[in-house]
Amino acid sequence: MRAGVKAALFVLLALLATVSLTRAMWVDIPLEDLLADSDYVVVASLADVKEWSNDKTDFGKGVLTVSEVLSKQQPKVRTLTLLWQNPTGMICPRVVHEESGGAQFLWLLKRQKNGAVTASHPSRVLPLSERANVEKALQALRR
Repeated sequence: MRAGVKAALFVLLALLATVSLTRAMWVDIPLEDLLADSDYVVVASLADVKEWSNDKTDFGKGVLTVSEVLSKQQPKVRTLTLLWQNPTGMICPRVVHEESGGAQFLWLLKRQKNGAVTASHPSRVLPLSERANVEKALQALRR
């Protein structure tokens, strides 16, 4: 009987862990919706990533060097300040960009009032292999 209780508890804990992780995952947003909601779509590399915490918020900042603009709307400069933030202690879902440093990616950016940009969903940073899909979706939006 004791082994049966342990097995039942293990199954219950495993189910609870799965439910918790499922709720913490990012919601899938269609590419077309992300593009329609983006101010700039650019090919850029991220550098000078800095992260810090203040109060109950973790902040991040980096510099995007734009090599190409795919969107109709053009940024005024070729270096953009990228900002992000998360509640301290939040593991998932969490905006992180440090792993995007150095290499070029497609960035679907939102412009902020202060001139900085954000990419607050993982699907707003795409590998260059997605370029054809992004260009096709952009063309469809322009029609």
